[in-house]
Amino acid sequence: MNLLPERPVKYEAVQKVSKERILKDYELLKQFRPMQQVLQSLPYFALILNEYRQIIVSNQKFLKDHVRSQVKHLFGKRPGEIFKCEHIDKDVADCGIAEKCAYCGIYKAINESRIKNKPVSTHCSITSLKSGTIVAYDFDVKCVPLYINNQIFYFLTLTDIGHEKRKNVIERIFFHDVINLVGNLKGIISILTDNDYRIDRIEYMEILSSITEQLYEEIVSQRDLSAAESKNLIVSIQEIKSLDIVNSVIENTMFIDSRKKCRISVGHDSKDFLLSTDPVLIKRILINMMKNALEASHNGSDVIIGCTRKSGKSHFYVHNDTYIPEDIQKQIFQRSFSTKEINRGLGTYSMRLIGENYLKGKVYFTSDKAKGTTFSIDLP
Repeated sequence: MNLLPERPVKYEAVQKVSKERILKDYELLKQFRPMQQVLQSLPYFALILNEYRQIIVSNQKFLKDHVRSQVKHLFGKRPGEIFKCEHIDKDVADCGIAEKCAYCGIYKAINESRIKNKPVSTHCSITSLKSGTIVAYDFDVKCVPLYINNQIFYFLTLTDIGHEKRKNVIERIFFHDVINLVGNLKGIISILTDNDYRIDRIEYMEILSSITEQLYEEIVSQRDLSAAESKNLIVSIQEIKSLDIVNSVIENTMFIDSRKKCRISVGHDSKDFLLSTDPVLIKRILINMMKNALEASHNGSDVIIGCTRKSGKSHFYVHNDTYIPEDIQKQIFQRSFSTKEINRGLGTYSMRLIGENYLKGKVYFTSDKAKGTTFSIDLP
């Protein structure tokens, strides 16, 4: 057995081999006892795949955490099928054929390992839908090509770094945003207490009140995101008017980036209606949408927030004129993905996590070069 293959192998994205061939490969791999011992001794997920990314062997840890049955129940399946990746085509029920699969770390690691004929390490984020509930995974991925009896296999290990990554990202976002807001508070207080300034104190007190509200919201939002990920978030359903939510969101975001002087307005199609939802959580989702829209917008552009009834549901949206490039669109709701600086990017993920898992709504977006970008949430 060689650790590296002697030749590249033709790769087919959809093709699979029969169960009989899988069983034959399984029996072949069982003969290499040292490799089996290493596989089972690893404290993280470990798999051996064939050239078509089908699982032949797994260690007990992966089996216990994801199948809770015999290894033969994994035969022929691909990693995304086991993790119930949301991008698996519902009609074909296969892993690796959707457009978004090209951005999957596991897919890329195997493909790059095949092409370069050497071990590859990368990171992978998977958003899973299990019984309609969003579950996010973050893995360190390592893929080593193996050449056994003139056949190519891939030794794949997945180390769960979700807890570590979540902790680091939340802490860094928290400190970044809170420090910025506290800095703004200090600046306003300094102006208010400086007798040399002749200012309209009422106007500055309004700004001070808004920044204080933002600081409070930032602290509570991080607390709620942690609670949502640990499945401990409490939902408090109340009856509320739609335009009250919209106006509250505008009040909380109008001073976020005053340097750009973006024009925030309520959509002309907006209607005022009663709905039953958690007002704190829906407002938090819309504030995240507004933050993203303001950050993405150009100086002096328009940002529109609105609410309507749509197909019997309560529809809220935030629109800006900026287009999101297609490669970014395909990764927009992943927990660890961001176009901002390192360790940012929980905004869109938290919108969807809270909006769908807790408010039982649907969070989505559209982006067009001519029309711009609209993030929406439909509530039952």
